[in-house]
Amino acid sequence: MVIKSWAKINWFLQIGPLREDGYHEIKTIMQKISYGDQIEITFSSGRERDLITCHNYPIPTNQDSLFGKCLQEMRQNYPWLNGYSLWINLEKRVPPGSGLGGGSSNIGSILRAINSLFKKINQEGILKVASRLGSDVPFFSLDYPFGLVGGKGEKITPLFYPPREELVIVHPPFSVDTRWAYQAWDERKKEKEVNFKREEQLEIYLKSGGRGDIKSLIHNDFENLVFGRYPVLADLKKELERSGCEPVFMSGSGSSLVGIASDQEKAWGIVEHFRRRGLRARFCFTINSSLPPFLEKEGF
Repeated sequence: MVIKSWAKINWFLQIGPLREDGYHEIKTIMQKISYGDQIEITFSSGRERDLITCHNYPIPTNQDSLFGKCLQEMRQNYPWLNGYSLWINLEKRVPPGSGLGGGSSNIGSILRAINSLFKKINQEGILKVASRLGSDVPFFSLDYPFGLVGGKGEKITPLFYPPREELVIVHPPFSVDTRWAYQAWDERKKEKEVNFKREEQLEIYLKSGGRGDIKSLIHNDFENLVFGRYPVLADLKKELERSGCEPVFMSGSGSSLVGIASDQEKAWGIVEHFRRRGLRARFCFTINSSLPPFLEKEGF
């Protein structure tokens, strides 16, 4: 099987209190985008050692990695999988620590692929495994391109009017550690007061069934915090705005910046501008329909 592991953006991200299990309550609107990694999965009958490889990016792939833990969880919950060995080979395009959910998407896509082939796991079972592996994994393990995510990430409400936007993604030459971002957030007590106006805007958007203007909802609790540590991100945001993107925002805990372009031609011009500056930049668009996990003919 060759599958596409789609990345995501956060249109809205609000951080709630710290839970007893060590996670934070979150409220976020996520949407998958036409940018991601490629995963090849080979199933063999017979219980041999699982093999996880990635030849173009130095990411952990041993049994203690997130990929290894994913397969361990699946085998513990579904013993019939012990009759098979798996070789998972990744071709990474989404940088780790970019705020686009690359690693979580990899895990969610693998869970969906296993279920797609064997059709022996219900949605509740997929979510049970996914929620143990990371807060973004449940969203990627389900076949929804656009949704409201709550709890620690396991509460997902699909939204049925996903916006279609042309995007410019710019990756600075560094990543942001999500654990640091949450720890830094907890240290800034004053930032944790509820913004009732923002809550009201979110409720209005949700009551519209997703038909409202998503751009008016854009917010990320992490953005000012991360910009304070990495001022270059604030400079890049201003440059994206001057180049013609409107609005521009950070996805997740960073470090990637997302700009909305008026059309595809404009977006490609902005991408080329940043590439000439030696930065990683790409054009993509929001996904507004449920897509199969198998690789589509696209310019990835």
